[in-house]
Amino acid sequence: RSPMPEGFSLSAPRHRGYAVFSFADGTSGIALELRYRYRDTFRVRSKVYPGTITASGLFDLSLSAPAGLLPDVRFSVGASNLFGRLQHPYVGAAQAGRVLFWRITVAF
Repeated sequence: RSPMPEGFSLSAPRHRGYAVFSFADGTSGIALELRYRYRDTFRVRSKVYPGTITASGLFDLSLSAPAGLLPDVRFSVGASNLFGRLQHPYVGAAQAGRVLFWRITVAF
């Protein structure tokens, strides 16, 4: 039984979570991370975009390594939604699939 009044909706999933596997090699500085994200089905009550978001389980992967040219500089590449499963992140939004990214990080 829900503690919320009948007809009340927070427009957020009741159950969501993630699990992470990460590996970092102290000698070379290379790091790998695999993440699984889960979101339960939930109802959105909006005057503009009412509807339902279906449950989804997605994998993300990232790899980072020292750039080698300058100290404290790291280069990272990754993919969100690794397997490219099309899903609606929110009601009214376009379907989203795999997102590839890269980044350069400088620690100071």
